[in-house]
Amino acid sequence: MKKILRWAGISLLILILLTLVSAIIILGRYNSRKEKVYTIAVPAPQIPADSTSIASGMHFVPVCQSCHGEALEGKVFFEDPEIGKIYSPNLTRGKGGVGSNYTDEDWIRAIRHGINPKGNALLIMPSADFSAMSQHDLYDLIAYLKHAPPVDNIKGENNIPFFTKVLLQLGAFGNAFHAEDINHKAPYPVAPSAAVSNEYGAYLLEITGCKACHGPELKGGKSPDPNSPYVPDITGNGVIKTWSAEQFAITLKTGITPENKSLNDKFMPWKHIGQLPEQDLKAIYTYLMSISN
Repeated sequence: MKKILRWAGISLLILILLTLVSAIIILGRYNSRKEKVYTIAVPAPQIPADSTSIASGMHFVPVCQSCHGEALEGKVFFEDPEIGKIYSPNLTRGKGGVGSNYTDEDWIRAIRHGINPKGNALLIMPSADFSAMSQHDLYDLIAYLKHAPPVDNIKGENNIPFFTKVLLQLGAFGNAFHAEDINHKAPYPVAPSAAVSNEYGAYLLEITGCKACHGPELKGGKSPDPNSPYVPDITGNGVIKTWSAEQFAITLKTGITPENKSLNDKFMPWKHIGQLPEQDLKAIYTYLMSISN
């Protein structure tokens, strides 16, 4: 009996050591991805500074607010006592904001390529979505960001424990570094004309990041956020199949569905997507209704 217990103890110890060694190897790969330097040449952009372009750039600011705060001041993006704490940066020119230091090229690398000024991949920055943005729309967005009211807000330090980094490397929360998924040499897409159409709806849907939670085919499932509830199918055969375009727009403006259910803004950023012009919301609806499972 003692011999059996001894061998069981040895086996358990070996298993623990193997698990720890594996975790250390996986952590090393995570750090390698995090510290990789990308060299991305960005031709000197002509970012406009006129009031019309700045106002046009506000069009897409709600998409930024869902992660960076109502005033783009940065905030606690994610917090869980067992998983860790991650801050989103302050985008303004206020104290602690990146806006006071970013060049035009830095803005493009960050938004379109998911790269910081040092050339490292940004963590959980959905640049794979923003790479679908046309040059005109991106330049106008940057024009607004450069003139956004400054807010003083110095973010805290991210707290990402050892095993959370291991889970990030294993893809438990989706892809942590979107820079890896982007064709950095791809030309800018051409935006369709703004209209209630499938084409414009598909363009907006890519930029607003719906696929990040609802899946590449928008059929729902498990969100990359470990705390998120089940994410519904939002195609024409999903939860919206009986909704009208007006009901879809009202749902995103109020957070209340036609079935009188409340959307949880902690996981579904309706407060921000709902700020898009009604034409945009109806264009997204038109595209979603055109998709069948």
